[in-house]
Amino acid sequence: MLGPRWRKVISDLLSNKGRTLLVILSIAVGVFAVGFVMTGFDILLNDMNVDYVVSSPHAATLYTSPFIDDDLTAIRRLPGIDQAEGRSAYYGRVVLSATNKIPVTLSGIQNPADLKVDLLKPAERGGSIPVLGDREILFDRSAMSVLNVKTGDTITIENYDGKHQRTLKVIGYVHDVNAVPYIFSQILFAYVSPKTIEWMGGSLDYSSVYLTVKENKTDEAHVKAIASSVTDKFKKSGGEVYQTVVFQPGRHFASDITKALATIMGILGALSVFLSAFLIINTISALLSQQIRQIGMMKAVGGQTGQIIAMYLMMVVGFGVMALAIALPLSTLSGYGVAILFGSILNFDIGPIRIPMTSLAMQLLVGIGIPLGAAVVPILGGTRVTIREAISSYGLGAGQFGKNIFDRMVEKIRFLSRPLLISLRNAFRRKSRMMLTLSTLTLAGAIFIAVINLQGAFDVTIQQTLGYVLSDINISFDKYYRTIEVFPIVKTFSGVKTVEAWASGSGQLLSADKKSSQSIDLIAPPSNSTLITPTLVKGRWIAAGDENAIVIDSHLLTLRPDLKMGDSVVIKINDKEYSWKIIGQYQMAGNVMTPLVYTSYEYLTRLTNQVGKASNVRVQISPNDPASQDNARKTYEAALKAVGINVTDITTGAQVQASNAATTNVLVYFLLVMSVLIAMVGGLGLSGTMSMNVIERTREIGVMRAIGASDRDIASLVLVEGMLIGIISWIFGTLLAIPMSYLLDYAVGMAFLQSPLSFVFQPAGCIIWLVGMLIIAAISSLAPARSASRLTVREVLAYE
Repeated sequence: MLGPRWRKVISDLLSNKGRTLLVILSIAVGVFAVGFVMTGFDILLNDMNVDYVVSSPHAATLYTSPFIDDDLTAIRRLPGIDQAEGRSAYYGRVVLSATNKIPVTLSGIQNPADLKVDLLKPAERGGSIPVLGDREILFDRSAMSVLNVKTGDTITIENYDGKHQRTLKVIGYVHDVNAVPYIFSQILFAYVSPKTIEWMGGSLDYSSVYLTVKENKTDEAHVKAIASSVTDKFKKSGGEVYQTVVFQPGRHFASDITKALATIMGILGALSVFLSAFLIINTISALLSQQIRQIGMMKAVGGQTGQIIAMYLMMVVGFGVMALAIALPLSTLSGYGVAILFGSILNFDIGPIRIPMTSLAMQLLVGIGIPLGAAVVPILGGTRVTIREAISSYGLGAGQFGKNIFDRMVEKIRFLSRPLLISLRNAFRRKSRMMLTLSTLTLAGAIFIAVINLQGAFDVTIQQTLGYVLSDINISFDKYYRTIEVFPIVKTFSGVKTVEAWASGSGQLLSADKKSSQSIDLIAPPSNSTLITPTLVKGRWIAAGDENAIVIDSHLLTLRPDLKMGDSVVIKINDKEYSWKIIGQYQMAGNVMTPLVYTSYEYLTRLTNQVGKASNVRVQISPNDPASQDNARKTYEAALKAVGINVTDITTGAQVQASNAATTNVLVYFLLVMSVLIAMVGGLGLSGTMSMNVIERTREIGVMRAIGASDRDIASLVLVEGMLIGIISWIFGTLLAIPMSYLLDYAVGMAFLQSPLSFVFQPAGCIIWLVGMLIIAAISSLAPARSASRLTVREVLAYE
């Protein structure tokens, strides 16, 4: 048999179902927010690392002059080398139709099962990888998003000049965790036999070497030193290394971005827990104030303070257990769903569904530990009242109004209607409760508005990134072509406004002692270009007459923190060393495998003996809507192909913009999810406050009833009170959103760009939150208002 105390606990949990549900939901939202973030990103980061490590990922890639197996054997004998694998490559386009061709990189591998570096896995668990035969092709599974091709179908691939087309049989899809997904690279990755590459017009010889190291696998300096020894070996044997790429060895290419996103989401999850704790304190305080008489009666019949405290603590535990029963499965499913979503976007496998121990422990803490901690103070305060104090509490005028300066200021207001003044007075009767409610709603509003401002900052960042590609059509060639051949063809298209010749190339930025180097890509627009608007952080941009000036970015500074404005550096281009001076630093969003360094077209073409030629051409047209851009792209490709100019790639400005937006929108969407969860906590808090206010003013409502107040009058007082609280919180939330936006801009910018985002204040965020706050206030006040309006005079006179 349960004792009287525990029967009362159960009775309290079940008798007021609305209040019980409110407390459970307030705890459950906090548990869900923490579990959603921790489960999702714990699984994400863990499975990303597992899938990456088991593939035996390369630490460095060297692009070289042709070499054979004997050279590869010699490389494997070098100190520090664990595995070295050579691959041939073919660059072409998958022909889906005459006007739809997608760039593809083919890697020549003899047998997928024999790979030692960058291992391939079946596209689906439990599957197998078929043996590659001649004239057969395997695609990385990220190609499924754009290829409507099944196993057994044939597909046509052409070289970049379009003169040679080959038809291959698709024998399946594989999972290559080291391949950059199509959504980011806009390039398909596929695998064929070396003989197939030769049949397509390529070479049997290897053109790149993939390395793994024995020790210090994540030490970038160590990996570069090993790669340098391989370069020296090539040179001694008469070969050449054109480019060395070492990018985050031992880590998935998206690991840093994912960790940064997990940190930001974790901070917002912690804020939701903080708000949930506020709500619990508020609710428990109101609950105890409602039960003051019951506490007095229990003490009068011999109840000890410790027994009463234990009883109410068990009630809080009961709330927490029920909240966990709701939130734990939902947070696990939602977190796992997020992990699967990210895994599909970033092209890695997610393991079976599970609850990570850290996530489980944190959810137990949030579901039971924090509610107990939050309830201790109000429980101690409520149970310490004397019997006389408890029994003399009548519930009329509790929380007296008019004692301080603020109250007297409110009383002096004359321009508001009497009902509005009563609502204002009632709102501030319980000031501690009011402060907790306002804090919850204010913080929720500030976070929501700050996230909207962050989206605006991302829009600015995207526009800044697009400032490097202001052209509508970007045409890349397989080699330098004379502008007098290209320009007349490009300018025949109607609507052409601007045509510019750009140059590009790769190089090695040597260290001060010339013992190591960093691969870079040189981009050279004309010094008077109107198709680029860089975002400068320091220094200046390229100007007419600059001879050996370069502008670097934050990505290069991350790899070479010793560089600064005014430094002279040595860059090796085509095996020749040239001195350059750093004149500026620019900012560009996103991650890059190889840092981009800008210089002038005039100087680079003179240095490389390509004066009057271009490796790519950028065009601006009018109109420049996506359909017009796509039409121009198709026209240019056909016209240039007709005169024998080999085009490697044509992209439109619309494609570049869509790619940038897709990347940043993922972060913004997740932040908005968290802000909605926080808004839910705020709404629950307001609903609880209004419910408790109605309960505490039951006798006052009876008095108003007795003197003729109608149902509508009573309900409107409660609704207006809720609206006033919502509007006040909106004002404070808007003000708090400004510093919070700066903090978010700094944290997100440093995580993704190595520099803070530009602060953007979006009035739309304030307006959306105001409308949302009024809706939340109305919904939160509706049930209490309805309850108040239904009270009869007899019920309120009998209220205890």
